[in-house]
Amino acid sequence: MIELLVQRLGQLSLTASAVLLPLLLLSSLIQRRYTSKTCYVLWLVLSVWLLLPVDWSLPESPVTIVVPEVSREWAAPPTPVTDPMETQWDMVTPEPSRLTMPSPAQILSGTWLSGALGMLLWHGTGYLLARRRLRSGSWEEPGDQALLAALWGGEHGQPEVLRTGDTEAPLSLGLFQPLVFLPASLGEGETEMILSHELSHIRRRDLWYKVLLLLVNAAHWFNPLVWWMCRQAGRNLEYCCDDAVVEGRDAAFRYDYGQVLLRFASHYAGVPLYATRLSSGGQQMKGRLMNLFIKKKTGVVLVAAAICAIAAVGTLVTFQSAQAEETPMTASEALDALAESVSISDKEIIFTIPGAYEKSDDWRIQVSGRYRMGEDETMSVHLLDNDGIAGHWRGGEGFYSIPLADYNLDQFEDLTLWAFLFDEDGVEMEREVDLLALRGGILTDGTDLIIDTEAENCLWTWPVSDCQAITAYFGTRIHPITGEKSSHNGIDISAPEGTGVLAVRRGTVAKCGWDDTNGNYVLLDHSNGLATLYGCLSAFSVRKGDTVEQGEILGTVGATGTGTGPHLHLEVSQDGAPVDPLSCFPPLPEADGVSAEPSIQGTDFTYGGHTYDLTERSPAITSITAMEEVGGLILLECHTGPKNNIYIVFDLQTETFIKELAGTHLIWKGEDLTTAVYAFWGDICTYDGTVVAELDLGEKDYVSDLSFTEDGEQVKVEITKNGESGTQLVALP
Repeated sequence: MIELLVQRLGQLSLTASAVLLPLLLLSSLIQRRYTSKTCYVLWLVLSVWLLLPVDWSLPESPVTIVVPEVSREWAAPPTPVTDPMETQWDMVTPEPSRLTMPSPAQILSGTWLSGALGMLLWHGTGYLLARRRLRSGSWEEPGDQALLAALWGGEHGQPEVLRTGDTEAPLSLGLFQPLVFLPASLGEGETEMILSHELSHIRRRDLWYKVLLLLVNAAHWFNPLVWWMCRQAGRNLEYCCDDAVVEGRDAAFRYDYGQVLLRFASHYAGVPLYATRLSSGGQQMKGRLMNLFIKKKTGVVLVAAAICAIAAVGTLVTFQSAQAEETPMTASEALDALAESVSISDKEIIFTIPGAYEKSDDWRIQVSGRYRMGEDETMSVHLLDNDGIAGHWRGGEGFYSIPLADYNLDQFEDLTLWAFLFDEDGVEMEREVDLLALRGGILTDGTDLIIDTEAENCLWTWPVSDCQAITAYFGTRIHPITGEKSSHNGIDISAPEGTGVLAVRRGTVAKCGWDDTNGNYVLLDHSNGLATLYGCLSAFSVRKGDTVEQGEILGTVGATGTGTGPHLHLEVSQDGAPVDPLSCFPPLPEADGVSAEPSIQGTDFTYGGHTYDLTERSPAITSITAMEEVGGLILLECHTGPKNNIYIVFDLQTETFIKELAGTHLIWKGEDLTTAVYAFWGDICTYDGTVVAELDLGEKDYVSDLSFTEDGEQVKVEITKNGESGTQLVALP
């Protein structure tokens, strides 16, 4: 699978970086002290290492689960029934279907594949266009052909040498039919030196070397150290050819050759990746000129040390991987995980195969029960009977679904899912899930799944079992992500990720999918214009058009969409208009022994057994600095910066946040908070947001205090300028 390929590439790239980093940091020193052939071998060994362990085989096709065929006939019991034994029919076993969503591994794999293919396509297209452009405007010079014959010496695979006006520096390209392009005007001595350099590239198969570097770079495009290595390896090829040209020559020739290099030093841009060019950048050119006159060591020890480091790192990673694989999910843990994943509705049974259990062929799963055909007759129904040989269960790929469209669950006397695995000692283990008890809200461990156990006494079911903490209420709020004031058309219920989300009433799935705000969501139509939306889910287990019963699982709590943690976002609308969801439920019960007195601690405000983290309303809040009760309202002063606060107003009767004011020095008259006045930088504002005065303040000036005059008709504003305080009166409307 491509996910496995990407996993192996990532592991290889990470471990290779431990060898690459020190070598690259010391690359300049290595280049000065050791011959270019040493560096050539060093980078070649590293490049091959980065490609060899990769499995380039095509991914296997998904395995289809084949369910044993049985009779499809619904036969009525014979009349009269002479056998006192119950008549039995075997029903057809429907093939489970999988509801899959792209996993993070699949998204990562797609990103890697797009980057690798994009890089290869980009450079391949660039090479073809460059070859075509240079070839179309080129010609042969008789003198070049004679010089080529003398320098090549009759060897096999002689390249073609052409002159062109489309390049200012010599270059070579082509794998099977190499081409050497020379600038239009070159001196005779220059031509011989340049042609010797380019022919050295072709003899040494440097163009193939550069293709190898391209493949390494494309496979590890996400690793900057690999880019750095490929760049250093490409530069070293020029050093190798320089050495070949000046080998055995005197200092005068080396000086003349250095002058030729300097002439083409500035003509470096625009070369295709798998072409060679004599020119190079200024910094590299300095090193190449020094290389012409410095005697260097043969680095056999260096290459041997690098190979030993590669072997050591590879052995360590293999050992660590083997250790990690020594403790996979046990058979017992896998059975528990499958049992916990089971859910049932009137439409289907859903379960997942845990991906961490590797022995997928070992699974044997059965779903069967007894179905009432009449008052005195039942039949045996086998919905699923798979022994692990007919097909392969695939772990971690989403839900398996067994349709129940042909059955009425109320007609089942019993319905059970069995899962079997062999443990390490060869003993068969099993897990049993009573599906009818699960449908009724009772898990196999006896815990309640649905809060509303007496649905006939209540029209609405609370959507998240045992989780009643409201982190965001219906109405206007400061958005926890954007920090801006916005309408919140629902409530946010805090719950652990993976908690089941239940339908509050019977309805039809009108829509399910993804958007940037709600993440994974399900929209239910309850008829008569009533609808509910369940957002921020980690996954959903229903499809568009499904009819769901009250209390049926729709999906699981997550943190998708816009949010700061795992929660359910619940919305209610009537004829398209948003309705406060809490108005549809009875008052939430207060926890036993919990004080109803409000309290503050850090950024948390607690009242009636519920704790609210105010940073979810405004991320800028660093602490709650004061709390005061004013006429049935709680005023919370929250610190956000050296010269600004946020005042949040909480209604004790409705237990909702009703107002937020960004400013400082909020004051009010009597027990009526609507008479409040506060400062917002240079503005003096009333409680309803009306600006009654705009003060002319400098960049470092600020309002340091507010107070009412004795008659209450004006506000005395204290202003601090340059460390000195002054006052100004502002009349109220």
